Amino acid sequence: MGLDAGLLVTMTTHISPARMHELPGLYELAGELGMHEFSIWESVAKRSGDPVISEQDRQVILDMHRTRNQPGPGPRVFTSSFFEGEMLGCMAGRRWAHVCVDGGVKACPYMPFEFGNVLDENGLSGAWKIIRSLKDFKERRNLCMMQDPQFLINLDHIPEGSSSKYTYRNILK
Repeated sequence: MGLDAGLLVTMTTHISPARMHELPGLYELAGELGMHEFSIWESVAKRSGDPVISEQDRQVILDMHRTRNQPGPGPRVFTSSFFEGEMLGCMAGRRWAHVCVDGGVKACPYMPFEFGNVLDENGLSGAWKIIRSLKDFKERRNLCMMQDPQFLINLDHIPEGSSSKYTYRNILK
């Protein structure tokens, strides 16, 4: 419907280590469907120790980004590995925040931690101040924080069975 309406249309995938072999076929499918862009996002850990994309896998993704974004047929390729890795670094809590449907504010949509709520007295600006005050969000990282083993240690502090509304303050204690 988007193509029929003349819109630029993207096909998106979240790729996991176990599914890396499917990338070429997914790209070909995007081309067959007439997509303008094929967007590749890397899977993230939910718990410390969960499998994440390896550096070798990341190089495969980056090679696809470089080779497929040449003049010629087929959709262009967007990869978080390039834009949020090599080009800009992880933007969580540095360049963006994510507001959930219930108003919860996270540093990025993949983090299980909330830093406030837009409906609270301090709102978005209060949550942003909390995020920016934490050392985890001060320095540039070329790796998604939810794939960085040093940051993923924080996941161990979340009690088993906890809701997705886990407050970051609780791991600072």
